[in-house]
Amino acid sequence: MKTWYEMKSGQHAKSEGQINIVVTQIKTVESNTISNELSGELSPNIEPIKIPWFTAISLSFLIVASLVTGVFYWYTVYYNPEEYYVPVMHTFQTPNPTPNDHENNHLINTAPGDELENELPTPTEPPRPEMDPLPEFVELWEEYDNRGIVGRLIIADADVLVLQKEGNDIAGEDRGYFVLLDSGVDLLIGEEHNMVVYVYGENPIRQTLQAYFDYGFFLENPTITFSTMYGEFDWEIFSFYVAPAAFPFMTVNHESDEIWGEVVEQFTLASLYNTRLDVTMYDQILTLTAQTDAHPDLYYVLQARMLRHITS
Repeated sequence: MKTWYEMKSGQHAKSEGQINIVVTQIKTVESNTISNELSGELSPNIEPIKIPWFTAISLSFLIVASLVTGVFYWYTVYYNPEEYYVPVMHTFQTPNPTPNDHENNHLINTAPGDELENELPTPTEPPRPEMDPLPEFVELWEEYDNRGIVGRLIIADADVLVLQKEGNDIAGEDRGYFVLLDSGVDLLIGEEHNMVVYVYGENPIRQTLQAYFDYGFFLENPTITFSTMYGEFDWEIFSFYVAPAAFPFMTVNHESDEIWGEVVEQFTLASLYNTRLDVTMYDQILTLTAQTDAHPDLYYVLQARMLRHITS
């Protein structure tokens, strides 16, 4: 049997539990009310945006046009570019002549349908630079009465003058005193691959070429001095050999520097001696050549590259 104190304690606990439930319900109602009020303030009623029908149609057209253009560009450029890139043929159109157009009077009498020939201007060569010859060559011209003297060649103990004539023809009486520079060489411009000098008859240079069969002579005379009427140049000998006329040692210029580089390599490989000089397609070559006594189709060939001047 419960005492009076226990009964009162149980009723009191029961009353507190009911109060707590009521308080919790009140807080829940208040919280929901506040949330609804805040959401109403922060998120007002937003009306849907209405886009005019003309604007919607324009945007749709732009989107479709962009897609079509992109697909066409991809197809022509990346998928099948050969059909897209067609060579452009330049056409010349003449203005319609009028009776008062004096500049086009030569077109008025042209019958309809007649094609006019469009003549392109003939390309002109750039003007040659002006340079006076050295005074010593002017004196040589007067001394020998020959303006064909273009240079002086010094090799070993030989010292001869160099002529240049059209057709590479030299008179018999001059063969013992002069050597002949190929007519295709332009000393003023100086852009030739191979400066070919022909030695005829019993010329001192011919005897010097024969002396290069002696390896000791080859080592003692490794350079050539070739003075022209525009300056003096030194050359380093890199090759000496005997070759038939079919060998390209008498060709002045080649189609390209690359082909010239391959020919220079043949010159190096044909040499009787290995000088270990690095000769490339960028070098200009001086070639001295003379017929041998053994056969008229065989030639002595002595070749040198222009001395490289190293600048900082």
